[in-house]
Amino acid sequence: MSGSRVTVNYPEVIAACRKIESDAGEMKSALNTVNNATYNVVGTEWIGPSARTFSNEFLNYTNQLMNRADDLIQAASTLRAQAQ
Repeated sequence: MSGSRVTVNYPEVIAACRKIESDAGEMKSALNTVNNATYNVVGTEWIGPSARTFSNEFLNYTNQLMNRADDLIQAASTLRAQAQ
């Protein structure tokens, strides 16, 4: 390993980062669609304690996924900026 060089294909890194940013954005959009569809059912067609429990858990998981998607977008954006 001594004396070996590491080369980076920067255009490939930049393209991969852009894809990650795009895919994470699409995931957030899909989560919003599922979230809206869920709230159209919970509380209108499905009511009661089990609906509230599900709704709270669903909101918690959705928020976690949205936050991770934001983190991923930010990380990819930072890496892309460094590679440009």
